[in-house]
Amino acid sequence: MPHLIRNKGLPFLLFFLISYFPPVFCRAETSDAPPQGGEFFSALPGVWILTAAILLAVVAISIIANIFQYLQKKRLEDEIVRYRKIARDAVEQQKAIKDIFDHLNDHVFFHDMEGNLYEVSASVQRDADYTESELKQMNIKDLVPEQFKSQVDEYLERIRRNGSDRGYLRVVNKAGEEMLMEYNNTLIYDQNGSVVGVRGISRNITEQYRARKASEKSEKKYRTILETIEDGYYEVDLRGTYKFLNNSALRILGYRWEELAGKSYKSLIAEDDVGQVFETFNYVYRTGRPVKAFHWRSVCKDGSICHLETSVSLLFDDQGKAAGFQGIIRDISDRIKAQNKQKELEAQLQQAQKMESIGTLAGGIAHDFNNILFPMIGYTELAMQDLPEESTAYQNLKKVMKSAERAKALVQQILNFSRQSSNESAEPVYIQPVLKETVKLLKNTVPSFIDIQANIDENTGKVFINLAQMHQVIMNLCTNAYQAMENLEAGRMCVDLKQMEITEETSPDHYHLTPGSYACITVSDTGSGIPPEIREKIFEPYFTTKPQEKGTGLGLSVSYGIIKNAGGIITVESTS
Repeated sequence: MPHLIRNKGLPFLLFFLISYFPPVFCRAETSDAPPQGGEFFSALPGVWILTAAILLAVVAISIIANIFQYLQKKRLEDEIVRYRKIARDAVEQQKAIKDIFDHLNDHVFFHDMEGNLYEVSASVQRDADYTESELKQMNIKDLVPEQFKSQVDEYLERIRRNGSDRGYLRVVNKAGEEMLMEYNNTLIYDQNGSVVGVRGISRNITEQYRARKASEKSEKKYRTILETIEDGYYEVDLRGTYKFLNNSALRILGYRWEELAGKSYKSLIAEDDVGQVFETFNYVYRTGRPVKAFHWRSVCKDGSICHLETSVSLLFDDQGKAAGFQGIIRDISDRIKAQNKQKELEAQLQQAQKMESIGTLAGGIAHDFNNILFPMIGYTELAMQDLPEESTAYQNLKKVMKSAERAKALVQQILNFSRQSSNESAEPVYIQPVLKETVKLLKNTVPSFIDIQANIDENTGKVFINLAQMHQVIMNLCTNAYQAMENLEAGRMCVDLKQMEITEETSPDHYHLTPGSYACITVSDTGSGIPPEIREKIFEPYFTTKPQEKGTGLGLSVSYGIIKNAGGIITVESTS
């Protein structure tokens, strides 16, 4: 061993050599004449040289041994320092891991295959409200409500079989408060591959669960409201793609959700309203201000147009950024129809009032004119009685009488229009013969390029009217129809008669006629139509668009008076 040579071997060897070769040194010292140079060395025996060589070798070996021993000692010291550092690092790492475990919100725990806990993090102690020593003496079943203890056995069976398990489990803390835990556990193996226990990580999701339940309850509540309200609710993204429509919105539009999901709102908007709707949504996006109500028209699935009143506001995502639009839609088609009908009725009322005023004026003029005409006819008749018929004066007075009779007929027409004349000759009659006779007469007098058709219902009941006046009405209407087509190359006139029932519900649509059975006469033509600006004037006395030689403007006004006097109405529809 090197340390033995250094401590004991080298001094012993030197002592042995000195004591073994003393004669050699003595002999050299007692000689009478000192040896010269080579004689001295030559006098040394071979043993001496060998001894010196051995001595040098021993010294060299001792030095090498000392160097080796030093290096070995240094290495051992370095190893000791390294192992001490590793031990310190391990201790620090263990402390760091423990510190992490103690500050984790998630629970970290270890249990054996029977569910007995043997290591738990500080978070387990905080939530369970047990000390570490108390928990290490407990089984998982001790922390589970009675009705859920069987789930622990099922969990242990699954983790033995699968090597891991995840799910939810209800536990109870020391104060008896129930908590819902979400866990994810795996088996732990030793170096030999044998199962030694389970490492578990769980999280207390009680508050999240309660919040989710509350959110689901609230969502269900408002979802129920959305699905039961009469108004529609919609959600679209920033590009206008439908993201949600409630049942009422789908009912209003006539679609199923599968037919609209992913489609643009533009596909349902009437073409004339696309620009207005886009501008409204763009305004809401730019300003962030909601629009409470604006009116637009939508094309329903059946092709009909419905009027919608819509509110619009921005829809935000979880980061507070604008993600789309939401709002309420309300079907106001009935309201729009009612408003239009009200305007129509107001116009009809104004027309009726105007016609009544004109009739009153015309009646007054007719009576005054009749008072003037009466003595003219009387004195003319008296004068004719005193003259021979062959005289020129008689013939002149006869012409005056003829003109007076025409004036009398004109006064009668005016009185008929004003409804101030008596209708004593009126009686319940069938008007089918009058219509057929009129149509037959028209076919013989109207040019052949106008096709006249008649659709007369023989089952139509009697009408309380004077037949002569009825004939006058039909002739006036048909004459106007013919004159509207006389400049055309071809035309068609239709005279229809059918029975119509007026009910309480439909009465407002027909100038509030008394509910009952009515004869509906329709005279239609394929003429150029009546411009809207003069349509409401056609029943006024003396109003005409014809040359003076073709009409006096009394035909339609007289027809209006006759029909009104018979308890009916006369209306006009035209497209120009």
